[in-house]
Amino acid sequence: MMKNVKDLLRNPMRFEKALYIVASVCCIGAECVEWVNSVGLTPLMHVQNALMIMLLALLPLWPLQMSLGIAALCPVLYAVSADSYWLVCNPFLLAVILLGRRWGRYASALPAVLLTQILSLVGTLLANEPLRGITFMLEPMAISWLIGTLMRYAAQAQGEQVAAEQRVRHRESQLKMLHVLHDSVANDLVYAVSRSRSLATRLRSRNEIEDLEEIIGVLESALMEIRQQIIMPVRDQLDEHPTIGDVRSNDAGSDADAPPEFGRNLTLIKRRLDKQGFYGTPQVVGDPTRIDGRTARILNLCIREIGGNIAKYGRPGEYALVVSIADDGTTVISSNTCRDAGPANGVENAGITSSGSGLTMLRGELHDAGGTISTGKEDGEWSVYVFIPRQTAPGDSGHEPNHGHDNGENS
Repeated sequence: MMKNVKDLLRNPMRFEKALYIVASVCCIGAECVEWVNSVGLTPLMHVQNALMIMLLALLPLWPLQMSLGIAALCPVLYAVSADSYWLVCNPFLLAVILLGRRWGRYASALPAVLLTQILSLVGTLLANEPLRGITFMLEPMAISWLIGTLMRYAAQAQGEQVAAEQRVRHRESQLKMLHVLHDSVANDLVYAVSRSRSLATRLRSRNEIEDLEEIIGVLESALMEIRQQIIMPVRDQLDEHPTIGDVRSNDAGSDADAPPEFGRNLTLIKRRLDKQGFYGTPQVVGDPTRIDGRTARILNLCIREIGGNIAKYGRPGEYALVVSIADDGTTVISSNTCRDAGPANGVENAGITSSGSGLTMLRGELHDAGGTISTGKEDGEWSVYVFIPRQTAPGDSGHEPNHGHDNGENS
């Protein structure tokens, strides 16, 4: 029993519905007692009482509509019967409370209560019965409206408190995930990379060394993805910079470390494509050291996505992948022959996959950086054009030229 009550209190919607049911039942009971104890009722009065009970019975299902119905019906019954009971009866006051809970404001509720109290005091001091009779009907209405208003603001405060608690729980969940990725997964990847590099120094076979370097590249790429796509964004959201440090001082996890990673990714993509029967050499035109960290991070994402799509959807053969570094920004151009059918068999087993949403993520990064991407297919050849503008330094009022249109499709 107590468990059910606690569950009900923790669910605001169910608790509110339960209050409507309790209030409706209490009012129906009071109306039935009043009906039974009344003497000399006419058929019209029986109809009035039955109609009121019907509206009360439907109130838990449609609180707002039934409250409006009761609030409109009672003044009509008062006008028809000239019985002030209908303006001070429990159903009418309940309806005023519920309407106040929906639309009540302190600016209307508090002056209404104050005004009725002043009128009541004046009527009593002057022995003015008509004025006292009016305030007798208005006072319960004003107080009921104030009660509904208080309930409204209390519900708002409770909702804000619940939202704040949910934000705290969400923050705790993110922080827990961040610590797991930071203290376990990322550190394990760093250890695996370190051990692999140590092992590579003891190998003599060139093929084995290249295979191990490819594995190292995959691990380093995964580590950078975890840090840049998960750890760093979540850390920024949580403002945990003082308590969560870098995974390692020599770990490639920041934008400043991204340019070297960009070069390793190009080498890794070439090796993978060579094993799949593609031939070509990714080229870099310009000075890579001029690339800022943000551009290099987007380049890493771009190169991985383009290389994965070439291997997955391209026909083995010649391909082109060129990175051009200029004063106004960096351009990536790629082209390859498309495969007639779907993805190549065994591509996933070779470690070359496309997430399916890679270009969508790339478009988002480019949009934030003010860049563009264009993709197209013509005569069986798939081409991609990406432009990443140079990161503008604070106080630099230069404008970057428009180098393309984002009219491509996801591959």
